[in-house]
Amino acid sequence: MGSQRFTYGFLIRLLGKTVYPCDVAVAVEIGDKAAIRDAYNAAVSSKAAPSSRSSSCSGGTTEGDDPADLGLPALKFGT
Repeated sequence: MGSQRFTYGFLIRLLGKTVYPCDVAVAVEIGDKAAIRDAYNAAVSSKAAPSSRSSSCSGGTTEGDDPADLGLPALKFGT
């Protein structure tokens, strides 16, 4: 009965065209295709290649790793 109830509810909402309000904001950081390519190449060339794949996959830090670089980057937009 549970799966049929879910399917029935889903179809009712789909066919009923229920509208859920939402605000979507998009910002373009680099608008030119050539500039995007240059920024990508600069980022790839500035990033140092890890010396061994096993040490980076193990989760441990090495001498060249900066603890500030680990984890999520800082937010640019939003709260």
